[in-house]
Amino acid sequence: MSRIFSAIRRKWVPPALMSANLEGYTVLVTGANVGLGFEAALKYVSLGASTVIFGVRSMEKGNAAKDAIEEQTQRRGVIKVWHLDMDDSSSVKAFADRVSTEVERVDIALLNAGLHMASFTKSPEGWEETLQVNLLSTVLLALLLLPKLKEGAGALAAKTGAAAEEEQNNRIPHLTIVSSMAYKLVGHGEWEDAPDILQHFNTPDNYSGPRQYAVSKLLLMYAVDELAALAAAPAVPTTKAPTGDSASATSPPQVIVTPLCPGFCWSDLARHYSGFFYGVAKYIFYSLLAKSTEVGSRTLVNASLQGPEAHGKFYDVENIAE
Repeated sequence: MSRIFSAIRRKWVPPALMSANLEGYTVLVTGANVGLGFEAALKYVSLGASTVIFGVRSMEKGNAAKDAIEEQTQRRGVIKVWHLDMDDSSSVKAFADRVSTEVERVDIALLNAGLHMASFTKSPEGWEETLQVNLLSTVLLALLLLPKLKEGAGALAAKTGAAAEEEQNNRIPHLTIVSSMAYKLVGHGEWEDAPDILQHFNTPDNYSGPRQYAVSKLLLMYAVDELAALAAAPAVPTTKAPTGDSASATSPPQVIVTPLCPGFCWSDLARHYSGFFYGVAKYIFYSLLAKSTEVGSRTLVNASLQGPEAHGKFYDVENIAE
């Protein structure tokens, strides 16, 4: 019941968009042609980002989104539309390779693309599509982008002077990943004793759409913990500790890794669900509880503008969760 009241409050008392000047920034957004991704991309362009790269499956829809944002913002030549099929690991690798070779630096990578499938469907690579897109391809892309994100951190670290120090503190690259509080809904079950958890959920017999979505986000959270560790700053030896061991200075991470939940929003995420009763239930619950995609996208953008205190922490709508 408390979650329902919280959702109602967040619908009618939404978070504000943080102010920022993103001039000179390069931002990457996956799933930028619709829903939360589109609204987030619109905000990055409006905040002055110099380059915003769309990673989209449909180039036609991506270019239509680009035209719409350019019309609204009157900023042209900012958006680049690149092909990215999260159902295909070779497409993920090709996209990451292109980022590595064609982009000087990446300041913000917002991994937003996701699926919520009603029925069991396999990707061309043999994985159930929710697992493929929400988990496997998202983690693969994050791992492949991490070195490029670190390059930006390294370039900043090489600068000297007071102005450079301020820039280093304020412009740490961000890897921001859209997750969901649904991960907390995964209960105990036989899957915990399965010899291969991924394969356990990769069969029609063990499939339930809502549970599969929650499972994909739970496993994603475990992966994000490892990504945060990989992005942490290396320990810097300082003075000797009282025990005689070397102490280490605490430094900002090389890349700020933050998973987030935008809350319950109107979007195309559940577009694969259909039927009269679902339509009625969707209308009732969405009308009562769901925020607009514009409001939900504020959480995506705000999460990507947090400081080092958000590294490895979950950003829940408007707060850094402990």
